[in-house]
Amino acid sequence: MNAGYRHAEARRFLNDRLDWNLLRTFLVIGQEGSISRAAARLHLSQPAVSQALKRLEEQLESALVIRSGPRIALSKAGEEVMQIAAELYGTVSRLGPALDAPEETVAGKIRILMISRIESRSTTTSWPTSTSTTRGSNSSSMCCAAPTWSARCCRRPHPSA
Repeated sequence: MNAGYRHAEARRFLNDRLDWNLLRTFLVIGQEGSISRAAARLHLSQPAVSQALKRLEEQLESALVIRSGPRIALSKAGEEVMQIAAELYGTVSRLGPALDAPEETVAGKIRILMISRIESRSTTTSWPTSTSTTRGSNSSSMCCAAPTWSARCCRRPHPSA
């Protein structure tokens, strides 16, 4: 195997396996300029943040920071990774608002009026009726305004229906 092939395989593996949390931790380290301040901002322990930085440097096979006492400075590779991490963070930050965007919905009140041709026993006349379904049951009831039926209205269908 040649070195170029191994390098390409390593990069493909990196693209598939790189942990976003390591990049986010590195982004905060770069913004704060200190591992201890980054740890406080991330609500993590200082050793956990140092370990995350070490793992990221191992995965990228590159030193990302130059340590000088309590302060750190970004190496050239660290500056490039910091820029990419900031772009990724911006992209990920747009996910929430994109998913919260309301879908197109129709809302409002609707009024339905139904007229049926129900015949009264005494005369052939059309009377307005309404059909309703009681919540929790499938039974329908018809109510009509016909004078000969109004006393027995609402819970039983009209006899001629």
